Amino acid sequence: NKAFFEILSFYPYIWGTTAKGIISTCVLGAKSLNQDFVERAIDILELNMIRGAIYLADEDEQGLKKAKFFQEIAYQKGFVLLILPIKFILPEAQKGDDFVEYLQGNKNKSTQKLVNDIEEKIKYFGYALISDYLSCQAPPTEEEKQLQAVQKAKEILLNENNEIKQYTELEKIRKQTRFSESAWENKILRVLRREIRGDRLKLDLKYYAQEDDPIKQIELKQKICGRYSLSSYDFQRLSSKLQQQEEKPAKTIFSFDEFMNLGNQGEDWLIPSFLPKSSMLLLCAAPKCGKSLLASDLAYSVVSGGQFLNQQVK
Repeated sequence: NKAFFEILSFYPYIWGTTAKGIISTCVLGAKSLNQDFVERAIDILELNMIRGAIYLADEDEQGLKKAKFFQEIAYQKGFVLLILPIKFILPEAQKGDDFVEYLQGNKNKSTQKLVNDIEEKIKYFGYALISDYLSCQAPPTEEEKQLQAVQKAKEILLNENNEIKQYTELEKIRKQTRFSESAWENKILRVLRREIRGDRLKLDLKYYAQEDDPIKQIELKQKICGRYSLSSYDFQRLSSKLQQQEEKPAKTIFSFDEFMNLGNQGEDWLIPSFLPKSSMLLLCAAPKCGKSLLASDLAYSVVSGGQFLNQQVK
């Protein structure tokens, strides 16, 4: 409250409400694009131990311009400013509506409930709020959340070789999406396992071929035969065929269709099934997802001869 009233007395173009104990201000007119004004306002907030603010931006050209202007100044001063389009807080917002309308429309909500609602909105946008207002997207629908969950489950089933970790990660996704145990197992996981069966079998056979420890090889063989209902003969035939395709082509003269169906020559892997020696790997992801951290971890694993993603590297 002290910070709020200091701003009121110092800058006549800022006004607000302390309804329900939540401080809200509004910058009006030309002052909203005056750098000195904005910098001094941020200074006052920081002097009063306010560490950050939420900026509710109008969803028009002028509103976006003001939001980006505030964002740049706040970034330069090291002040945390989260940009939210007004409609994500107040979906029915009209031109000129602001946080006051939001509070007036939620008179029966407690302060904690209002704060929780705002925090839930913020969770959907992450670093985009600080770095780029344009990348803010509306929260996913329940159907979109479930589709995303199914895709994540498919990736885990295909790529996670540790059964305990696989179960733990799949169960975590189930609880987040509120699938029942029976629906998750019978309608989702059973279908996904059937869908990826061939690809997963190829990966398991590659793990088997790359294992140097004879005892672990026997354990892997038994696990693979049990998981895919393979006889010892079928296992050996598939394993030999896959190894033959990876080591060298069956012949040196072949048609284009035959060429396209051939496997790669045997690779010397730095990281099994992930990074071959003398090759290029393209690492792509959205900003702030951890590409540099992943690449540094990979490089250190190779230099030290340790493990990367639970795989022993050279």
